[in-house]
Amino acid sequence: MHGIKKSTHVSQKNALDAKAVKYRAICARILELKASHSLEREAFTLTEKALTINPDFITIWSYRKTLLLHFLEESETSRSTLLEQEFDFTESAIQRSPKVYIVWTYRRWLLSLGPDRWEKELELCRRFLRLDCRNFHCWNHWREIADRRLTLKQRWDFVTGHIESAFRNYSAWHHRSRVFTALMHAETSEQQEEDRRLLALEAKERLKRQNPPVDVSGSDIEILQRSEIELLKHAVNTDPLCQSPWMYLLYLLRVAPDKAREISECCSELLEDAEPDEIKWPTAIRSFLFHKMRATEAPPPVGPLEQLVECDPSRAGHYRDMIAAQAQ
Repeated sequence: MHGIKKSTHVSQKNALDAKAVKYRAICARILELKASHSLEREAFTLTEKALTINPDFITIWSYRKTLLLHFLEESETSRSTLLEQEFDFTESAIQRSPKVYIVWTYRRWLLSLGPDRWEKELELCRRFLRLDCRNFHCWNHWREIADRRLTLKQRWDFVTGHIESAFRNYSAWHHRSRVFTALMHAETSEQQEEDRRLLALEAKERLKRQNPPVDVSGSDIEILQRSEIELLKHAVNTDPLCQSPWMYLLYLLRVAPDKAREISECCSELLEDAEPDEIKWPTAIRSFLFHKMRATEAPPPVGPLEQLVECDPSRAGHYRDMIAAQAQ
């Protein structure tokens, strides 16, 4: 079939069957050693073989943790050498399976043992996010490192770069919301206050270059909020179907409710030229503003909500409830 001899399929199947038999035998032996509380080198070697084949086996990682702690106390090999070897092993596991929870969790546990390798971990995150910018496992690992080692401005610049590269990067928007929240409550640290001041200065320069220029008066927080709205306008105009910036917009409404009217007007402008499949998010946001925050002076027109019943049938009941509420 398709130019491939049947014998090739048979040989591949036989190889896979043999690999499966070998893997089951290794796992059985590991579980036997674990049940007997063995701390021998054989067990450590077997866990490496099993996890190389299948890294998504939590019990074996847990046993390997116990073994590693024992060897760190008893082995003649230096502690730093053993840990570095383990970091190399987990990195190879991530390369093969970058979205397995337990591998990332185990690596963070290794970091808790004290090695000073924060810069190496940040570089690892950068490398893996270049391969898949939306790998939330890697983003979570980056957050753990960034919260300990990076300033707010460094974190802000990092997520900004990813957002500007791809508006659909939901993880980057999510972590931007965490950094923005910290910036709004930066009075507890001189470094954080300085970060907020520098970011506000950069935002002010960007707003001045807008066409037409945007008002740059007000506090640092107000300037940053205004800058975020301009970024969101650009994102939703570029890709109105992308959910990620709209979700960030909802976050921004919670932390900056005084910007509701401006956002409502932006949604109205989008609806004027929107294609039928592009009306969902601006209409939903406008309706949210009216019903939850009373941001508009008049209810949004019923027409677009009725269109949403057609273009977003999975939420048709919700839209009908909104139409009925407007009629009251």
